[in-house]
Formats: sequence, C-alpha cells, structure tokens
Amino acid sequence: MTVQFVVAVDAEMLRAVQDRVGREVEAERDWWQERRRELGVQWLRGSGRREALAQLRRERAQRRMAGELLGTQRHLLTFFVRRTLAARGWDKEYEPVPVGERGMPGRPVGRSPQSDLAAGIGLTDRLYFELPDELGEQVRRAAYWESAAAVRALLAWADRYGKGPAAEGVEGFAAVMRQAMGMGPSAAALRKREELRRRVLTTGDILRQAAGAAGDALSREI
Repeated sequence: MTVQFVVAVDAEMLRAVQDRVGREVEAERDWWQERRRELGVQWLRGSGRREALAQLRRERAQRRMAGELLGTQRHLLTFFVRRTLAARGWDKEYEPVPVGERGMPGRPVGRSPQSDLAAGIGLTDRLYFELPDELGEQVRRAAYWESAAAVRALLAWADRYGKGPAAEGVEGFAAVMRQAMGMGPSAAALRKREELRRRVLTTGDILRQAAGAAGDALSREI
C-alpha cells in the first residue's frame, strides 16, 4: 500500500525532477533491452521465456531498491526520501504521532516571515509523492517529533503574547515603543519566536529536501 503527498515546490525544482525522471526512464529502458539480449529472451518460448522475463522483473526491482534504476517518478522520489531521512538522521525509530495530532498544521503559530512559504516566493507548482506506507509514516513521525519541542515553545509564546496583529510587530525601536505601551512582546521575544519557527520541520520540508536531491544531476553515484 502507498500514501500520497502533494508538496508545494517552485517551478525550477519541478522541472529538475521531471528532467531527472526523463533521464532515468531512458537509462532503465537501455538496461532492460541490454539485459533481454543477454538472457536471449527473443529466442525463448513458453516457460523459458516466462521465467526469463520474471528474472528480469526481479532484477529490476532489486536495482530500483538499490537506487540503480529509478525509471518512474514514484521510484525516484521514494529512493531520495529514504536517502534524505538517512542523511539527516531522521530514519531512527520514533513513537507514533499522538492521537489527535495527526493532520494538525505543521506550523500552528505561523511561519517565519523570512521563509519562502510565508512570502509566497515561487512555490506555485505541486509535486506528487507516492510513498510506501511505512516510509510515509516515517516522514510524518520525523516531522512531528523533530519539531515537538519548538512547537510546544511556540504555543507557550502564543499563550503569553497572542498571535494576532499585536504580536507581529517589528524589531528595534518600534518593538521597544510597543512594549512600553503594553501593546506586545519585546524585540527579544520576537527574535525568540523567529528562532523557534525556524526549528519547526514539516512533512513538506522533508519532501522538498528529497525532491531537491532528486533533481540534482550529480546526486547519485552508481
């Protein structure tokens, strides 16, 4: 069984992934044709042909798992999600996401105003991931637990200062004046919120990292 994710990406990342898929399709097709010739499939009939084709499919599945053949978007992105989790140390065992927390917003008190997502910079395209259930669950758990401490601190911040217009403000003199007038948090508190927001990790963040690696022409060594 598989699970699907739809992730906001910029046009450059989407095009890079699509180009990579095209190259991988060609590489897999070349391998398949060469291996068919090696096995003499064109000369076989009946059960011999059936067994040779079954062997081909087994070898292709093994090579896809190893990242040597990635001729579909699903296999390409699955491979790089696994690689990203391992590279960042997010492939470790996590507790399940608590009941009631699944499906909650990854950033419950807003995004950093410095982030591309908050500014709406470029993330106008959508990339579709189809991952094995266990891998999709690992992505969810990693995002939740790697962010848990920062999310708790942000919620406490919002309990103290609120999260509406009075809590937005700017740093420097304006923040000092607002604090003096009892209108909002200090500049230091705003900086702390910004720091905490940057520590929040979402499923989209993880999958965009994987897509970025997948679109890199130099990202795989065989």
